Amino acid sequence: MITDPTLRNEGLCLLEGYYTPFGGGTLQSLYPTHAAYVSQFTDAASADLAAGFLTRYDYNQAVQAARAAPVP
Repeated sequence: MITDPTLRNEGLCLLEGYYTPFGGGTLQSLYPTHAAYVSQFTDAASADLAAGFLTRYDYNQAVQAARAAPVP
């Protein structure tokens, strides 16, 4: 996890990635229901699968994790 914006701005995120944690209000506005979250996640994962960024196994694992996630 990289949270230092200096490292992110200097390109290290290209190797490691980074995330920005959202508060409950932001999550609720982005995903008002669990079904909305799973739908949006699945759509994004499908696009990544089609583009070759995910294997079928990884896609299945990720979607299963999204279905089990406590969001919102």
